[in-house]
Amino acid sequence: MSLFKKIMPAIFLVASICALTVYSTYNSIQVIPSDNKYLLSQPDKVSAYYPVNERNAIKSSVGSSVHVVSGTSDGTIISLSTGTYIQYKDRFYILTTAHGIIGECENVAIVYFDRYAPCKSLVINNKALDYSLIEIDEIDFRKPIKVLSGFSKNQAKYQLMDKVYYTGYPNSSGPLTFGGTISGFDEYGYIYVHSYAWAGSSGAGVFDSKGKLVGLVMAIDVGTSEYGVAVLEDIIIVIPIDMIDWAPLFFPKGQNNEQ
Repeated sequence: MSLFKKIMPAIFLVASICALTVYSTYNSIQVIPSDNKYLLSQPDKVSAYYPVNERNAIKSSVGSSVHVVSGTSDGTIISLSTGTYIQYKDRFYILTTAHGIIGECENVAIVYFDRYAPCKSLVINNKALDYSLIEIDEIDFRKPIKVLSGFSKNQAKYQLMDKVYYTGYPNSSGPLTFGGTISGFDEYGYIYVHSYAWAGSSGAGVFDSKGKLVGLVMAIDVGTSEYGVAVLEDIIIVIPIDMIDWAPLFFPKGQNNEQ
């Protein structure tokens, strides 16, 4: 029996009274009840304060966000992260981080409250650059971001203080939507964003104010001082979209690549 079949009853229980908070690793989950099951994730609830293009960007973020569940075959370790639902031609995928995928495809599921879709194929799991592409069947409970051939080359060159948005599951609460600004870039090409994230946010798609996919949340910054280690949860490190190798998506013969 796959991990997916073992843990889904528990996941559905969590989803039915979402939001949830995971207080420990492995399979011990403590649930904080909420009556607002879908309220946190309704795209039409975006504030009218924002211009139309920014509201549409936020709606794209909210509408494409999913919870990614994976684990070891024996079910002793479960990973909960975020993913973005995308479409290329007539095929459908989840873009997420590699560090959130800790099992084989049969032990990976895409979850949205009490709805789910199993992994069809782990198309690419690039551990070096920390991104994964998971193929799934089309789902009717999320709206995909449509991908065009070569689209990453057409992404704008982003500037300091550009606005960005993402929707994810920090500490497995949510989905929750956050705004932020681009604060810097490093020598490796990663984007630094001033916003908020926590464990569980990894893999969330980051969108600019026009609704274009900028990249995905990879990590939060960690600093050290004389007092010890400090987690900087308001500094987010983003994998830019042009760092992702889309060849396995555009040319499916290269599937099941682990790098």
